[in-house]
Amino acid sequence: MLPTSWFTARLHCRDAKDEDIPALLAALARSQDIVALDPAFGVASEAEIRGHLERHRNGPGVVQMQVIHRLSAMTSTEGCTQSVGGEFVGFWRLVRVPSPADAIGVEILLMRPEARREGLALEMVACAREHLRGSASELWARVYLANARAMAFWTRAGLRRVAEHHGAFIHGLSGDEPPSLILACSLTP
Repeated sequence: MLPTSWFTARLHCRDAKDEDIPALLAALARSQDIVALDPAFGVASEAEIRGHLERHRNGPGVVQMQVIHRLSAMTSTEGCTQSVGGEFVGFWRLVRVPSPADAIGVEILLMRPEARREGLALEMVACAREHLRGSASELWARVYLANARAMAFWTRAGLRRVAEHHGAFIHGLSGDEPPSLILACSLTP
């Protein structure tokens, strides 16, 4: 999985903590415009978010939930670089998918509405792909067919192959859930 804390040129990503719950809940509440396209963005209760954090803490290497902050400034002291300030801009949750491939799956990637369309998420995914190289064979993201913005985002991020999962390429065709597919890219060096 990813390091517990890491940086891109404009972002600081770190494992989520209990004190992040209010920001996580607020981000979900402000993103209800996406729910019709992707049910993962539905309003969650504090108990559900705590449950995700517990799975993260109890399943290292299996589930990882990280918060994303914009860097407001960087300082360097005695060869050590650290961030100064930083606005919460989103979060994501990753899971290890053991079969059919040893993949890391993005369950949700949410950027607050005011932080969208700046290239922040693309920057983060590109850096995360480098961090994940060698720790899994592929990076996966589930995309609902109605969510054209997500489809465009993930293909720009390099996930261009449709992966077979549970014996199918398109999921939700016969159930209550909207149709989706898994987009993938290789993480092998």
